[in-house]
Amino acid sequence: MKRKTVLLLVVVALGLAGGTYGVREYFRGPEDKSSETAVATLTAEQLALEFMNDEASATAKYVGKVVQVTGTVERIEGKDVFLRTNAADNVVRCTFISKPAIKAEDIVAIKGDCGGAIVMIGAEVQLSQCAVVE
Repeated sequence: MKRKTVLLLVVVALGLAGGTYGVREYFRGPEDKSSETAVATLTAEQLALEFMNDEASATAKYVGKVVQVTGTVERIEGKDVFLRTNAADNVVRCTFISKPAIKAEDIVAIKGDCGGAIVMIGAEVQLSQCAVVE
C-alpha cells in the first residue's frame, strides 16, 4: 500500500511539473532580438540593394539570421516600421512585438531576424521580432 502511494505521488508531481512547463512555454511569446549578436550591420539601402542585385546570395547570407539595419523611418503602420531607401521601390519592413516609441523621420538602428525579401519591381526586405538598438 505504501509503495502505491509513493508511486502515485511521484506520477502526480511529474504531471504537475510537465503541465507547468507546457503552460509557461505556451504563454512565453516571441522574444525580440536586442540581446543577440548581428551577423551584419548595414544601412537599409545596402540591405535592399543586396536583395535586388542577387536575391539568392543575399538569402543565403541573411535569412534566418539577426541583422542590424540603420536608416530613416519612412512611415509606421501599427507594429511595422518602414525604413526609407534611395530607390522609391525598395523598403525595409521591420515588424516589432509591440509598437515602438519612434516616429517618422527618426534615424534609427534596428536589429531583427531577417525573413528575406519580396522582390518584384523593387525589394521589400522583411525583418521580424525587431528591437530598436540604443
